[in-house]
Amino acid sequence: MLRPGHETGHRSIWTSLCGVAFEQAWVNASGIRTRYVHAGNRDTPTLIMLHGTASQAETFCNNIADHSKLFDCYAIDMLGTSYTDKPNRPYEIADYVQHIVDFMDALGILKTSFLGVSLGSWVAAQFAITHPQRTERLTLVAPAGHVADPVRMARIKESRKTATESPSWTAVRSVLERLVHNKEALFDDIVASRYTFYRQPEMIQAMRNILVLQDPEVRARNIIAPDQWGRIAAPTLVVGGINDNEADYNDAKAIAGMIPGSTLETIRDVGHWPHFEVPELFNSMNIAFLKSAR
Repeated sequence: MLRPGHETGHRSIWTSLCGVAFEQAWVNASGIRTRYVHAGNRDTPTLIMLHGTASQAETFCNNIADHSKLFDCYAIDMLGTSYTDKPNRPYEIADYVQHIVDFMDALGILKTSFLGVSLGSWVAAQFAITHPQRTERLTLVAPAGHVADPVRMARIKESRKTATESPSWTAVRSVLERLVHNKEALFDDIVASRYTFYRQPEMIQAMRNILVLQDPEVRARNIIAPDQWGRIAAPTLVVGGINDNEADYNDAKAIAGMIPGSTLETIRDVGHWPHFEVPELFNSMNIAFLKSAR
């Protein structure tokens, strides 16, 4: 069902979250002050939402309402991004995973499912490999971590660097437009939230630490090998947008083929952010998966 504002063309983070009891909060995760958006009943199964490269919790504004009816949802600002602390050191996949462990420990979360997008899916997959006993289910949207593509890496590095070192509305919107097939899916509020945190003075150095994964040598040592993908025991749903970058779409298919028993769902007329572009379709699909019998 469309939420208020959608049928009139006026959309914002608030129209997505209207009627939802949620909180914005911070927790000390082993010294990292970590921002998160929480909604749901703490007596229900936990779902942690992990965004992509240099993104933020608001990525999931169109998903929190539906998922929180059945799950205890935490959309977090990952290490070094948005309003989470930005320690001055390079961030590799093991660092992101440890941050999730520390976040869960700080809130007393013993086990969780993950909804990860792009980099977030890479982190969720690595978490499932190294902490299988704490992983319930995985939803990997536009998953990364399979190969190193110099062209894509250079593009990501240049666009994110420009958006923080010379921040402008146009530069930030350009970053987001690459993530969707239908540019009308982007509303000003989501651009404004990204523009605001990119303008933080500390984001210039933080972005350099985030973008180390776009360096070929660093990325190579963080890639998940085929046999490691094969170790994922958690039920897994892989979601790819047919109109995503061709290489990213092919990565989704390849990763689904390496995870035993995984399910691949492809969605037409969406790009890298199917969860954001077609939330009604995505939410129903993902909730059905998360509820399904093992």
